[in-house]
Parts: sequence; structure tokens; C-alpha cells
Amino acid sequence: MTNTLNRRSLLKSMGAVAAAGMLPQVSTLPLVAAPSTKPQKFLAGLAPGSLGITIDGFWHTMEAASKVGFHNIEVDNSQLKLAQAYAKRPSEFKERMDKLQLRLVGLNEAYSLLDPAKYSEISSENRLIGQFMQDIGGIYTGPYGPLSNAEDLMRKVAKICNEEGKRLTETNGIKFAYHTHSSLGFRRLMDLTDPRYVHLTPDLAWLARGFSSRGEMSAPADALEVCRAYASRLCTIHMKDYDPNYEFEYRGQPMKGGVVLPGKGIVDFPAVVDFLKEAGFTGQWMGENVGIGTYEFERTAEAVNVYPHFKDYMVNKLGLKLDLKI
Repeated sequence: MTNTLNRRSLLKSMGAVAAAGMLPQVSTLPLVAAPSTKPQKFLAGLAPGSLGITIDGFWHTMEAASKVGFHNIEVDNSQLKLAQAYAKRPSEFKERMDKLQLRLVGLNEAYSLLDPAKYSEISSENRLIGQFMQDIGGIYTGPYGPLSNAEDLMRKVAKICNEEGKRLTETNGIKFAYHTHSSLGFRRLMDLTDPRYVHLTPDLAWLARGFSSRGEMSAPADALEVCRAYASRLCTIHMKDYDPNYEFEYRGQPMKGGVVLPGKGIVDFPAVVDFLKEAGFTGQWMGENVGIGTYEFERTAEAVNVYPHFKDYMVNKLGLKLDLKI
């Protein structure tokens, strides 16, 4: 099974989406039939885990990423609380990152979007994160977390996303992008939100897996189709691969289907990169190894050992430049 998509299969899949009443604003950009000769206009970097979810672990991964040759970094703030740790001393943080020739471009956060009782808490944290990212020269932040097929819930989610995205954009100059952790609900969220304020970060492995952590089922989504359909709203692409046949244990339970190193799974990254070049994408392309099948590994000291593979795949397989500055 592959995720390579030709014109006929793309039109067929889009037809199925349209029949289901979920057709998004579809790009009119041409399909990519051959390797693109257009230049890369987007940043490429790494979204590493933070060993043990500690500040010391964060700096260990930063040093390792820097040695490998990465410059642009995205971090999950959910348990690490990096923004909170450096909110009152952003210049100290930026100086230390500068010495490593690194830039924190993105900071994501797991939010309980389906619980309106949490919205005041979410707004408060976003204010802190937005100011921190502005102070250090970041580009984006955004939530991840389960979505739903329930229309009333999704309208509430869309409302807070619009509000937070508008404030972050207008107050801090920071983009607000929903980061997919399954294929469930993100299309409806895009339908219900203002494209000026709410962007999309497709995680290609989670889309390929398809299922939601809440138990609501959603079919896998093709990487190229999603990028094409939401070309004008793409913020960041997570280069993460998925193998439906990968078997492993998680918390003592046997599992099948998980995250693997780029090129070892079913996601067609070269096709996506060619499309992004043709589309003139100016966002971020971030390699990430954190996900179902690698959670425990990513909290070990050995997690940094995969960084050279990510660099090699990006540079030698995808032809990307890691030192591009925007």
C-alpha cells in the first residue's frame, strides 16, 4: 500500500468527500506530475521530543539537533512548559538558542478543545505563549487534541479557535494552527473557522492512521490530497511516517500500526514536497518522530540518534535546505 496519488485517484477521492458533504475550499493549483524544479520557499527543521519532559532534556535535544545541522525547531509545550519557564526571561532563552544557531519557530499545546469549561484556561495560556513567541521571534503556535463529529461541539471549538487565532494574529503577529492528531474533524474545523486566523498543521502520520483517540472512527486521509485541498491554509507540515503493519508494545499491550522513520512507511513525502514547491508554500516542514509506537523511545537518551536519519532524508532524498532563512 502506498500514498502515491495520481490524477484519477485524487479526483475519485475528492468526489467521495464531496458526496459526504465535506468538500473544503479546493485549490486550483496544478497536480505535480514530475519532480518540481521550483525553489524551496519554506523552512525545514525538526520537532524533537524532550527527554523526560524536562527543561534539561529540552536543552539536551537542542544541542543534539544543532550538532546534526538543524536550525529551525518546533516543540510541544504541553508537559514541558517551556514558555512558562522562560516567559519572564525570553532574552536569556533566545541568546542560548542563538549560540546553538537554532530558532524556535513553533510551539504546540495539547488542549481539551471539546470541553468548553477549559476555554478560559486555554485563552490564558495562549496569551502567555503568544507573548513568549513574539519575544523570541517565533512564527506559530496552536492546539492539538481530539475533535468530534458532533456539530454542536465543533461549533464551540471553532468559536474559541477563531477568537484565539484573531488575538494571536493581531496582538502578537503569531499564527494559530490546528495540529492534526487523527483525520477526524479537521475538515469541519476548517469549514467553520476564519482562514485569516486559523491555519492547519497536517501531521502526515496521524492522517495516514486515521483513527481518533476518542473512539470515533475516521478513515485515513491522503497526505497529498490534504495539502492540496488546504494549500492556502497550511502553516506547518509534520514529516512523520506511518506503517500500518508495524507491531510493537505500548504500556504492556500489543499494538499494530505506528510511527516509523521517514521512508519506512506509506507516506509519499517526495510527492508532497514537489507539490509544496509548485504551490509556493512559505511555511514550515518539520521532521518529527514522536507518535504512537515511539512515545517511550522519545523519552530516552537514544532518541537523538534518529536525528541524522531525518537530516539525511530531508537533504539527500527530498533535496531540502536546512539553512534557508525566512
